[in-house]
Amino acid sequence: MSQGNRAAASSAPSIGELEAKYPLYCKALRLLIQEGRTLAEIQRTVCWGRLEQLHICLPGRYKSPDYLHTVLQRSPV
Repeated sequence: MSQGNRAAASSAPSIGELEAKYPLYCKALRLLIQEGRTLAEIQRTVCWGRLEQLHICLPGRYKSPDYLHTVLQRSPV
């Protein structure tokens, strides 16, 4: 394993860490929407990637980031 791959693998959060920070990722997504960021811009953020990881690993427990984006866009500020 190369040095870069080793660093990336060790810095990846565990599912437990992702679950613990889920409210933080949702808050970040809500703030990005309130700032008027486009969906393309939001999809390039860390919070989007982490929400996506949670949905892929635990789809019964966590909604997709696309769904969350739609719901948060509709909800009043």
